[in-house]
Amino acid sequence: MLSSPEQKKVISDVVFDRLTDYFFDKVVFINLAYSDLGGGGTTSTTNFGKLSRIIDTAEGRFMAPGKISRLRCQFYLTNPSKMEGYILSPTVYDSQTLGVITTMSIFRSYIGLKFSSGNVYAVTKEAGSEEKLKLLDFTMAMFDSTYTDTFVLEIRYNILTTDILINNINYGSFSSDIVGNYNTTETFYPFFAPARSTDGTLVNIVAENIQFIQSKN
Repeated sequence: MLSSPEQKKVISDVVFDRLTDYFFDKVVFINLAYSDLGGGGTTSTTNFGKLSRIIDTAEGRFMAPGKISRLRCQFYLTNPSKMEGYILSPTVYDSQTLGVITTMSIFRSYIGLKFSSGNVYAVTKEAGSEEKLKLLDFTMAMFDSTYTDTFVLEIRYNILTTDILINNINYGSFSSDIVGNYNTTETFYPFFAPARSTDGTLVNIVAENIQFIQSKN
């Protein structure tokens, strides 16, 4: 408080430089303002819309499944009662090329939310295992007959367990070994929100203000 303006400026510059170095040395941070399935959604009943994703094909050199991460975003759905969809973080895929998705079993592992005919589940697919669901005691409140309200989602991935929070309420801690016995990573998705329709009705998942942070250690 007793420092001169010049001294305060020097101190603030040093602190800022050190914080910048620490941030870039210790974490990966991604920020995306908006993401959806594209074209206002999908009416396909066979193929999952796959456009709503963030892609890392650096084979584990940038982001990797064995590191603590956190996703935070807000989202709303179009026609959730006619949807099979997901918001996932992270997702691991053992290929560099993602073609048509007719089943989520093609992915090695993932963790997040699943939306199925108006219900909301915590979903996990651990490495070497099948998809597991836990129905959440969460009401999908509607803004009108087509769109849901906007909800805040946080996925805290702690490697072997993951906490899922909606609107700042913790809905549980879930087993999430997405690494398993694998020693390599082809493609890592810090955010992935695929969806398809159950009867040809237009469905969409809209995510806003997506933030993802992962420790480099």
